[in-house]
Amino acid sequence: MHSSFLKQRSGISKRSVIIPIILILALFFAAGFYMITIAREFYYQEKVKEASLLARSYAESLGIIIDAEYQLDQQMHSTLNVAGAILSKYAEPFTDEVLAEFAEYLEVDVIYLYNQNLELTHSSDSNFIGWQSEEGHPTQNFHASGMMSFVEEIRRNTTSGILYKYGYYRFPDNRMVQVGLLAETISELYAQFDSQYLINELMEHNIHAQIVFLDNAGQIIASSSPDYNEIMVNATKHNLPVMFGEYRNIEWEGTPYLVYRMPIRVKDVLSGSLLLFYDMRVAENLLSGLILVISITLGLFFLLFSYSIMHTHRKNQHIVTIAYHDELTGLPNHRYFNELVSESHSTPLTCLILNPKNFKAINLMYGYAYGNEVLIHISDILSALQNRQENLQVFRISDDRFIILMHSHERQKQTDALIASMQLLGSQYQDVNSLDFSIGIASSYTAGHDPSLLIKQASIALNATSEESFVQEYDSSMEELLLHNDTIEQELKRAIRGEEGILSLAFQPIVNAKSTNIYGFEALARLESPKLGTIPPLEFISLAEQRHLIIPLGDKIIDLATDFLHTIQEHFDENIHVAINISALQVIEKNFTSKLQKLAERKQINLNQVELELTESLFTQDLHFIASQLRELRQLGIYISIDDFGTGFSSLSRLGSLEIDILKLDRLFVTPLGETGDRSLVTDIISMAHHLGKQVIAEGVETEAQRHYLKEAHCDFLQGYLLSKPLAYSDAILLLEQETTYDT
Repeated sequence: MHSSFLKQRSGISKRSVIIPIILILALFFAAGFYMITIAREFYYQEKVKEASLLARSYAESLGIIIDAEYQLDQQMHSTLNVAGAILSKYAEPFTDEVLAEFAEYLEVDVIYLYNQNLELTHSSDSNFIGWQSEEGHPTQNFHASGMMSFVEEIRRNTTSGILYKYGYYRFPDNRMVQVGLLAETISELYAQFDSQYLINELMEHNIHAQIVFLDNAGQIIASSSPDYNEIMVNATKHNLPVMFGEYRNIEWEGTPYLVYRMPIRVKDVLSGSLLLFYDMRVAENLLSGLILVISITLGLFFLLFSYSIMHTHRKNQHIVTIAYHDELTGLPNHRYFNELVSESHSTPLTCLILNPKNFKAINLMYGYAYGNEVLIHISDILSALQNRQENLQVFRISDDRFIILMHSHERQKQTDALIASMQLLGSQYQDVNSLDFSIGIASSYTAGHDPSLLIKQASIALNATSEESFVQEYDSSMEELLLHNDTIEQELKRAIRGEEGILSLAFQPIVNAKSTNIYGFEALARLESPKLGTIPPLEFISLAEQRHLIIPLGDKIIDLATDFLHTIQEHFDENIHVAINISALQVIEKNFTSKLQKLAERKQINLNQVELELTESLFTQDLHFIASQLRELRQLGIYISIDDFGTGFSSLSRLGSLEIDILKLDRLFVTPLGETGDRSLVTDIISMAHHLGKQVIAEGVETEAQRHYLKEAHCDFLQGYLLSKPLAYSDAILLLEQETTYDT
């Protein structure tokens, strides 16, 4: 049943693994395609922007060059026209020297002056004087045109063959002047503003682009590949952009290009267009690398996700085991118990809670590592019991609590076997003297079982166990007792926090058996509850030990008792002792001695008047460790006494090895002393104690006969109602004052 229970909560079927992997693969494919598309689109848009900016920059540069070339041409025309106009205004007779001066001043290369018959009469370089213009010569054509001025294109001089750009100007008397600029000078100027020159300059440092400058008719005027100049381009035929601002991806001679078309305008007049061929080989390589990186990354992520799912599939059983099992012992845990009980509908269930009673002491004395070993050993014994008996399941629900769940009608038989196993287990821990268990039992016979109710009832039964009855079965009356104990626990916690009026001390005098002088007082704790009234010490001390409050409660009692001692030491010279009852759990605290030392320093008290009373349960602990602790206490001057001596585990042989000063003879030995019978046992105990160097206090002295016999038996000190009942703080101080006054 348990394996099937786990299978329902463990593992992922193959289908539940394959389907997610397929879905993830599809998702990664879609994500990869989307990412690659977005990356490609983004990359191309960036390149389009880059190409657009570059094309715009080149187009503006070409526009500037074209405009500059036009302006230069206009400047040439203006220079030639202005030179002719200035010469026409010159009134003095011309000479070759005057013309030379004018040529230098007007920054022209040559000036030729013609008469009305078109005979060259003067020149700035004194050449060609007397030269007569021929029919069809440009000078003849200008003279016949009737125009005032004219500038012709560059041509060779008819006589010298040298290239010039000439301008003509008509004088009012029909003479004319010819002004010339050497073509070589003009070419140097024009070369700086030549479209091809500019393109070559632009392309010198740009290896990723090609430029084509087209006129309005589509003819290539200049390009980064001059071999294509003067070729007509058909944009539609070559799949080139037609509209301005348009771009296209083409492949030209095996190279991919992004082609962008930009207009070239000069003073808002369209002067042509520019085609920028942006080489996309590097971009394509980068984009291919990016696609490869994205693909590899997504592939790795897919492998990682697939591995995670497969790993989850393989480890799911282990995860469920962790979720439903205790980490230390490997036993099923509280969650497992709840779900298993909830699903057990038909079978009657019996729940047993096991608790090692002295496990806290084991942790304190031997450490938590050893305590864990004890818990593991307990779980091994219970697991072996589970394997031997059918319909039985073991759980660990908290630090030191185990549950045994029985699915059977034969509860009594299984319970007896379990108790026998626990007794056997306890006997195996001789180094801690005993490992005792308390067992609480609850049963459920309803069709639907409530796991919380089962644990609650079994815990209530566990709480009702005692030293005499360590196995208890749930009864409804136990809940009332639990509520009662919970109320006591709350009162204890309030007292520990320091609320007044709850915890107080009564002080019973201890007197010298011979002189009847007060030797000291035993501090007796009293608990007063507004709800429950006076609570007996045996009841609330026992509950404090069960609820793990005994250490802070003991510290509070020591604090109150030392306040009383401080008053005694401040007002009385006598060496009056104050006996304080402490628990064995306090003694085995590693810092107990240092706490007492700090308390004494804070309250400025002498510890050699402090007497700590321990019960014989101390002897169930590690005697070596206890001896070490008692030795440290004795070094502080503190006296150690054993309370209720003779009723428990102590023996005179053990006392010889421990730092113990006083034995308190239990009232069970004192009460019969007032009657006839054998009293030799008490005498022997007192005698043997004296031989061991111990003093003896007899408790429960209530008659003169008891007192007389104890005195005759050389008992050292007496305590009981015959001498005084426990007194309040003020009454105890008053008693000391009266005794001091009487002695005086």
